[in-house]
Amino acid sequence: MLVSPKIPIVRVLFVFLRAQVLFFFAAALVAVLLDHVLALQWLRLSTLPVTVVGVALSIFLGFRTNSAYDRYWEGRKLWGGLVNVSRHFCHQVLEYVQGADAGAIAAWQAEVVDRHSTYVHVLRCTLRRQDPFADAHVQRLLSDADLAQVRDSTNVPAALLKLNRRRVVDAAGRGWLGEERLRAMDVSFAEMLAMQGGCERILLTPIPVTYVYFASRIVLWYGALLPFGMVGELGLLTLLVAPLVSLVFVLIDETGRLIQEPFSTGVFGLPLSALSATIERNVREFVVPREQLPPAPQPVGPKRELLM
Repeated sequence: MLVSPKIPIVRVLFVFLRAQVLFFFAAALVAVLLDHVLALQWLRLSTLPVTVVGVALSIFLGFRTNSAYDRYWEGRKLWGGLVNVSRHFCHQVLEYVQGADAGAIAAWQAEVVDRHSTYVHVLRCTLRRQDPFADAHVQRLLSDADLAQVRDSTNVPAALLKLNRRRVVDAAGRGWLGEERLRAMDVSFAEMLAMQGGCERILLTPIPVTYVYFASRIVLWYGALLPFGMVGELGLLTLLVAPLVSLVFVLIDETGRLIQEPFSTGVFGLPLSALSATIERNVREFVVPREQLPPAPQPVGPKRELLM
């Protein structure tokens, strides 16, 4: 996630959008040459159709970008909710479970909290389409016994939640947890599964490909024809104005494309690594020494502009 308020606009235009810049400038150059050098003024377009198409295109791109941002913002709300419910669940684990065997209860609490931290890291890897068993945080926290039970699961995060739910039921069977508190903890499990399901829905339901395909193609065609609607009035200034106007539409289109996958590892994806590390720090600080916690998330990059 890009956290710096400064965007290297020159790099964006002449590195990432170099092909579009050259295409629009070439289209403007062709329009100027045909109009001023070859005197083919009949190729000029009326400003009315160009204006109407531009308005329609801006509405279409705005709708697509809003759809992409809705996915991005929903993903962030789901992970914000996961942060909250994780803290609440682990507070329940630490405060609700009581009994005479303090040593056994402390070991049980540490096991459940550690497994929940593992769950969060596994969910992060799953949403980023990474192998969770190759992740350093998962390898650090996942016990051999749990690994044997969840390795072949079709949904590893849900399998870890199931193991924790089983341990909570075991605690109730030992008399450590009353029925009312058991129901309260079950609500926390349901909330976590709902948030996980919401994230999986975003991951597995991309924006329809027609939105992406037609938006980018229409922008290119509009940018190619726009100079012919400007050259009659602007003359040589068409070489500057037409590419700039076209690039505005390209930037809107690119904005939607970059944020439509909120769980990607790109610079505009959500900082899932930072969020999962924050959850682990918040819940494990009560059961392990502080030096065993992961470091607090910090921006990285040449100018500390990225939070992963």
